[in-house]
Amino acid sequence: MTYRSSLSIGWLHLALLLGALLILVAILFFLPDRNCPLTSLRPHILGPAINDLEVKITSPEDCSLNLPAGKHIPVEGTYDGNLTGREIWVLVYASDNKYYPQSSNACQKLPAEASGGHWTTTLFDLTVEQIDLVVTATDDDSEASQDFEEWMRKAGCPEPGEEFPGGISSLPDGLTEMDAITVRTKSVW
Repeated sequence: MTYRSSLSIGWLHLALLLGALLILVAILFFLPDRNCPLTSLRPHILGPAINDLEVKITSPEDCSLNLPAGKHIPVEGTYDGNLTGREIWVLVYASDNKYYPQSSNACQKLPAEASGGHWTTTLFDLTVEQIDLVVTATDDDSEASQDFEEWMRKAGCPEPGEEFPGGISSLPDGLTEMDAITVRTKSVW
């Protein structure tokens, strides 16, 4: 009697193991094939909930491996929803674990530069190997907006005697991550 029970339990365990294996294979088969060698270790930016706005990066594509190094690279995206009283900021998260705000004109305030649900900015002189592009939204009168405007002024139009401000290690309050992608320049390969 014991021999038969242990044999039945063994077959039951084997059947459960095979079933779990089949489920795992099915899940892996039906997941989208990202086929991307890039992995982001950047922490997600948690900010106030923004439920009435969606912002996406449309170009470059996530996992682009051949962005030109040292060139001006356009970054584009779309938004859908309420942008009233808000700004869209694109941040570069670099290998030094710091954020760098981006603008197509660092000497002027960077609201969304959007019309008809489209926004655009430019990455300047990108020379790092791998970066995360993070599109964020914030109120136009928030601490984040004020800090980024000051950073952009110093970075793009410094006063005499001012140096490049460097990256931002600790992001200001009022900033919410809306979308992010990871890309790499050609120079690494």
